[in-house]
Amino acid sequence: TTSGLLQENSYATLRRKSDEYGVEFTAEATAPVMTGDGLAHFAATDRPMGEFWLRSPSHDKPADILDAVSGSHIYGKQVTMSEAFTQIRAQWDEHPRLLKSLQDRNYALGINNLVYHVYVHNPWMDRKPGMTMDGIGTYFQRDQIWWKPGKEWVNYAIRAQQLLQYGVPVRDVGVFIGEEIPRRSVLPSSLVDALPGIIGTARVQRTDSLLANAGLPLQKIAGVTTGANMYRPEDWVDPLRGYAYDSFNPDALWNQTKVKDGQVIFADHIAYSILVMPGKTALNPNGSQYSWRTLDRIKTLINEGATVLFQDIPQTWRGKLSAAKTKAYQDLLGQLFSALKPFPNTTLQSKQIGKGRLLLGAYEAQDFSALNIAPDVLVNQGSNPHISWNHRRFEGGQLYFVANQDSMTQHASLSLRNKDTYAYRYDPVLDKLEPLSFKVRNDRSVIDLVFDAYQSSFILTSHTKLDLPQYHRSAATPLPGPWSFTPEGLNDKQPMRQEEPQFWTTSTDKDIKYHAGSGSYETGLNIKHIGKKQRAYLQFSAIESMAEIFVNGQYAGVVWTRPYQIDVTDFIRKGDNKISVKVYNTWGNRFWYEKENPTVEKKIKTTASDKFLKDLQPSGLMGIVEVVWLDAT
Repeated sequence: TTSGLLQENSYATLRRKSDEYGVEFTAEATAPVMTGDGLAHFAATDRPMGEFWLRSPSHDKPADILDAVSGSHIYGKQVTMSEAFTQIRAQWDEHPRLLKSLQDRNYALGINNLVYHVYVHNPWMDRKPGMTMDGIGTYFQRDQIWWKPGKEWVNYAIRAQQLLQYGVPVRDVGVFIGEEIPRRSVLPSSLVDALPGIIGTARVQRTDSLLANAGLPLQKIAGVTTGANMYRPEDWVDPLRGYAYDSFNPDALWNQTKVKDGQVIFADHIAYSILVMPGKTALNPNGSQYSWRTLDRIKTLINEGATVLFQDIPQTWRGKLSAAKTKAYQDLLGQLFSALKPFPNTTLQSKQIGKGRLLLGAYEAQDFSALNIAPDVLVNQGSNPHISWNHRRFEGGQLYFVANQDSMTQHASLSLRNKDTYAYRYDPVLDKLEPLSFKVRNDRSVIDLVFDAYQSSFILTSHTKLDLPQYHRSAATPLPGPWSFTPEGLNDKQPMRQEEPQFWTTSTDKDIKYHAGSGSYETGLNIKHIGKKQRAYLQFSAIESMAEIFVNGQYAGVVWTRPYQIDVTDFIRKGDNKISVKVYNTWGNRFWYEKENPTVEKKIKTTASDKFLKDLQPSGLMGIVEVVWLDAT
């Protein structure tokens, strides 16, 4: 078949050549562009890879991400890559904080290695922003204004990815993608018929509404018109409300599975507590068709202790069978689906087969507790549109990546299927680890957290107690001002006095107002006393878009995302202190100004289009700045 030739002549050949030359092999998704199995080729790769796009719903690849993650998991790979932040056309307002929630959402899905899109060779040293890929992608190259401080955003990725590549993913649910060609991972929206109770009423109804597509509404983004009712990954945070799932294909089912302690283990890697065999889906219109080999393998797994849920009874077989095989197939159906009985406290039918059980029907309950599968990570009692998460286990402990996907502060009560003695919160932005208190309720660890807009953390648990200092906020000292602001590169402009920092885009001077580059805000602060065990943090109200912080002439670090905070304990001193904040923005304001005013000096020199520019965006430092004091407990 074409699918088989794709595997044997293409990916198997590349695997052999990679081994021959001692290099790693990575590949992105295949289906449905190629007529094949969208997961099978990842068996040949070292690093499965997907891609996600920024503000480009017509081109985004949510199924590519799930293909890469699921392919990585069912074939036992440790690293799952993704092309990151591609977009139809740059809008020139892109900066790390704008990109973080998209980054975190994909970390929560299982991506743990980013490939940034895009760095284009720029042959000119005197033209900025210079060469681009016709404006496609996110401008991630040397003449990006925030290129230098942007290193701290990359450091965030390095810290997060180190942890996200550690240990083994925890996934309770495995979903079969079917045997149709082409085939690929199952989006959560395609599980509303098989798992309506787990998905939840609101999302089931929303999915039905989108599929109805009443009135055929349209949307136009970056010049591309699409239907407005398409799948949006941001609407599917925590899709199974406490459980994580992977998709699996026939090849992995046939060749990579075994049962241990009632769980199905793929490639000696991840143990799944339940396998789900959905009915008809968009890419599997004959959902009730199964090959003899698939059903026979399912029967073997159930016999050995697995729990398998079929949405429908198979109605026919795939492929051409002899009379003897046809009878064997019908006998197999009888062995699996005859003499079904109601399963207690559910609407399902069931049958005990060997050590395991077969279940039949749509799963209407809100969780799998009736099957003795408690929710893994339950956020706000299952009402959770904003907090994404990713759970991994390692020898001696557990780690959870948890991220707020909302632009507002969110409170999250996390109920974990976890009995570890100690918990810690790690902030990958500040590179800070601190003890975390929790309560035990109904044999579960319950942790209450507050997340600022787009904030993320790791929760680490173990039976090992770490000797970490604990601090509590004791006081805050506002920086009284006045401040001096100097725009960098505008040599004819004098420093401006400000009683409190103001965005430079509020200036009446158009050269300053539309300045693309950096600007420095400076002030002094007299400190009367510093305790021996006190820590000091600078806290900012608003920064657009990121800033380097200097205290008494020493570089203290970069602030680029909420909560706009940085530890300056090692730099601040008793007596007089000088605080300098160098803020970087993007090329967008100047680009837009020149487009709207053709007669002004042309400072923007680039091959990129000005078609999708935004109007004036805030730039600089704004609002109250204070020193927050923390005392050791």
